[in-house]
Amino acid sequence: MLPPTLFAIASVEPENPKNLRYRRRIRGAAQPQAAWAICLLLLVAILFVSCKQSSTVQDNGKNSNATQTEESNLVMDPNANPPGEHRDWKVSLRGWGKLKIGMSLQETKRLLPFGLDSINDIEPGQECSVLVPADAPSSYAFMFTGNGDSATLVRIYIDVPSVHTLSGISVGSKESDVQKAYGSKLKTEPHKYVEGWKDLIYVPVDEADKNLRLVFTTDGKVVQQMSVGRLPEILYSEACN
Repeated sequence: MLPPTLFAIASVEPENPKNLRYRRRIRGAAQPQAAWAICLLLLVAILFVSCKQSSTVQDNGKNSNATQTEESNLVMDPNANPPGEHRDWKVSLRGWGKLKIGMSLQETKRLLPFGLDSINDIEPGQECSVLVPADAPSSYAFMFTGNGDSATLVRIYIDVPSVHTLSGISVGSKESDVQKAYGSKLKTEPHKYVEGWKDLIYVPVDEADKNLRLVFTTDGKVVQQMSVGRLPEILYSEACN
């Protein structure tokens, strides 16, 4: 849209030489000045907005980089501590931290700091499945029975040394330390497939926990895997089988 002065001049009727000369003078002198002024104002506005956006991006970048670094630790190193409050979660007969045996798949997804993926393609009507962290499949595993988001968490596998039980046992602990921590409540069984390996099974005495077990799989010397869950799934030797 033309500036008011130019608009008024352009609207004069009838056209005459005076008007034309005046318009030529405006176009030749005043209009470039107005154009330069407008360009200057636009440039200042653009620089201001750019600087503000740059500052915001830098501030956001600092915050997001810290979060991304923390959350990507598990991706880069399966043995790294989970991000946030999960680093303080302990394994017990009831589950892992706030994640409890018997919870639904939907609740599990909400509580975990990482996405889950299936080891194998889930077939229609399949009643048992094992899910693992999408970016670190060798760190944890979660067994569910049932279908969809209502499927029930029945077993948790821990394969990283950063997670401990309430008694301080973790992957990498000596078998003798497990014996000291759980004493006579441990039941020892030979591993069904690997010679020399053992399953040290913690059997609770409380009636409320009678269907729960905590299993320490060792190579005869140190703990190679821990798992917690309910009967009968906790004693399966091949995941869902």
